[in-house]
Amino acid sequence: MNRAPTDDHFATTTNNKVNRMGNPSNRAWWATGVQGLIAILFGVVVLAWPRVTLMTLIYLFAAYALVDGIFAVVGAIIHRKEDDRGWGGVVSGLVSIAVGLATFFWPSLTALLLLYLIAARAIIVGTLQVINVYQWRKQIEGDWIPVMGGLLSIAFGLIAFILPRSGALALLWLIGIYAIATGILWIVLALRARRWRAGVES
Repeated sequence: MNRAPTDDHFATTTNNKVNRMGNPSNRAWWATGVQGLIAILFGVVVLAWPRVTLMTLIYLFAAYALVDGIFAVVGAIIHRKEDDRGWGGVVSGLVSIAVGLATFFWPSLTALLLLYLIAARAIIVGTLQVINVYQWRKQIEGDWIPVMGGLLSIAFGLIAFILPRSGALALLWLIGIYAIATGILWIVLALRARRWRAGVES
């Protein structure tokens, strides 16, 4: 015999929907998706172009960091309209933009310095992302993708700092695989957020 829904049932359902809407990735899923596509595109180009010149790689990374940072800031600003805890996303985006601009306007940048810039950006962005997840821990409870993305960035940055002279080809593979893995995580997160948002609005 089916039981009629209770007030507790409705309250739980409503709270779940509110929590999902509170998830910062859900209100700007499209920005997260664009970040994922950009990361995958950058990673594929790096892996498919093993003889890329240093100058080309510099401009590729600078463009990637700038566009990624812009969309990160846009998504974070959308979050902050409803909750003021989205500062981590804003800072993360501004760091990415700053690194991109520094890379563009540093013509004498060496391969090693470029690697350090990429690694430093990854560690800072990853750390801010983990902090952001902690701030939103109640809204995104059980959602492992943001945490994994942050830890992946930190791990990549540390490996790049520890093993800076592993060979140009090995470093290109490391950068490319990291970018693609990060991009896939963002796209999965964006698709999940889009599905959750559609469920809440229905």
